[in-house]
Amino acid sequence: MRLFYCQYCGHHLRFGPPVCSACSMPTSAVNRYRFWARALIAFALGSVAILSTMVF
Repeated sequence: MRLFYCQYCGHHLRFGPPVCSACSMPTSAVNRYRFWARALIAFALGSVAILSTMVF
């Protein structure tokens, strides 16, 4: 399933490639695995930090 579009040529993109297969221009950061991995790690670390400050 192709969810993203190339911002330069409008080609439908699969999730993950750093460049468009039609025009070879770089894709947006949201389309890349590294972006989502960093977002997940930041969310997990933030959750741990918040939970560690709570007093039970």
